[in-house]
Amino acid sequence: MVSFYAVETATKYYNLDPTYLTGGTISDLLRHFYDQRHISKALFEAKKMDMMLVVKHDDLTLRSTVILRPRPRLAGVLEVLRELQFVRALAAFSPTLVSPPESESGARNNVRQSAWRRPAVSQFARNPPAFIDYNFKRFTVRAVGTDVLISMAKDAPLEKISVASDWKQGLALASSKTKNAGEIHKTGFIGQGSSKNVIYARIGNEEYALGQSQDLNLPPSENARMLREEILNMYLADAIREEFTTTALESEVNVPEFRFNVEGAILGVLEPLDPEHISASLGLPFTDFIATRYLPCSSIDKGIQKFTGNTDCGDPPEDPMTAAVHAFTHFTILYTGSALVFCDLQGLANRQGTMMLIDPQSHSSEPDHGKRMYWDGGPNAIQHFLDHHLENCDKNYICRKIGMKELVFEWGQPATPVDNSTVDSDNPLSRGRSLSVTGSPQRKRQKTSETVLLQSPPKSRTGPLRIGTSHRLFTVKDFLGLIHH
Repeated sequence: MVSFYAVETATKYYNLDPTYLTGGTISDLLRHFYDQRHISKALFEAKKMDMMLVVKHDDLTLRSTVILRPRPRLAGVLEVLRELQFVRALAAFSPTLVSPPESESGARNNVRQSAWRRPAVSQFARNPPAFIDYNFKRFTVRAVGTDVLISMAKDAPLEKISVASDWKQGLALASSKTKNAGEIHKTGFIGQGSSKNVIYARIGNEEYALGQSQDLNLPPSENARMLREEILNMYLADAIREEFTTTALESEVNVPEFRFNVEGAILGVLEPLDPEHISASLGLPFTDFIATRYLPCSSIDKGIQKFTGNTDCGDPPEDPMTAAVHAFTHFTILYTGSALVFCDLQGLANRQGTMMLIDPQSHSSEPDHGKRMYWDGGPNAIQHFLDHHLENCDKNYICRKIGMKELVFEWGQPATPVDNSTVDSDNPLSRGRSLSVTGSPQRKRQKTSETVLLQSPPKSRTGPLRIGTSHRLFTVKDFLGLIHH
């Protein structure tokens, strides 16, 4: 385990979140220390900060006489450190630089057999008592660069998905006043959002979170429309996220990794169960569904982390991940020419520790309220989102380093319409829907100045966005809302 401390005196120190050491540059860390009053103004202005590497190890079998000792003023902060091997410190960073002591090599060969039989461990995160098997067909959701297309081939094969049959029991537990997270986790009910019930499912050995509308009185066509718009949101958001990450890298900004949970995501249609099926009463209320890869969400896992609300970004970021998501929302508004912003951004870390954002909603430039989804507040909501963020934009180290306030987009010609000929015209949902963003924008960097006249637009780049069907092409600036129609 590695711990990081900001040390002021021998008796005054602070435990640091490691993300502060990976979320920016040394200058950002210096600024953070000064903002938290860990260093004086004089040190901050002099850009001076003492740093020390201390390696603690209990094994004192030495082959080297090189010792790393703490400074006397740290003796009261850290535990009393015995003699530490510098060679062992190097080994922690590069095991190939030094060979282990002979005593360690000998210890590894002392292997004995144990009669203890370890209990079997399930390969799955959840194990509900029973499942219902459904046949289904999936829509093809293609993301080529930043092009997103939804369609269904006429010869789409039947697949099988197993859905937990006790999800209604879990829903009842979650709705009770004395809900017990441990008991709910034993069922196949994962959770309930603002519009969907989320249920545990499997396809082979892959675990999924399956979602459908929680409103049982909703017409099936509206459930299908809502799910289609959700997966469009996810794929488009992840495409723009890649553009944001590229821009950050070009600006030499270290942005914490986050993604939208689109890898392996499914938009599908179930074959209805026969009314005489033994589990028909326990089945799902709709045939259309969305399913995304299951993320750790047990009582011992860290809960969902919320980064933005529906109307604004919320409080100024206090950690690098929140700063990254807030900067991404600012970037999206600029990248789409104020035609789109993603909101209600929240997520969970996957088993590899990457933050995966789930269920994004959005505001669009569609002026007609009747054509928008329930979450879409229209152009006024986009402007409010931007105005609120700009109040704290200068406090966001990522926005500052990218120079987000000076970033301007040049809009090129619309792209070629997407070919949607390979769709099933009998299925109203399978008619091709596309949303795309140019994948190779040009960036020109120039800082604004009060004393120097600009000879060219500041930080301009090309970034057309399009929405295409098999018949005609529209620019998103004017017709983005058609995807909600």
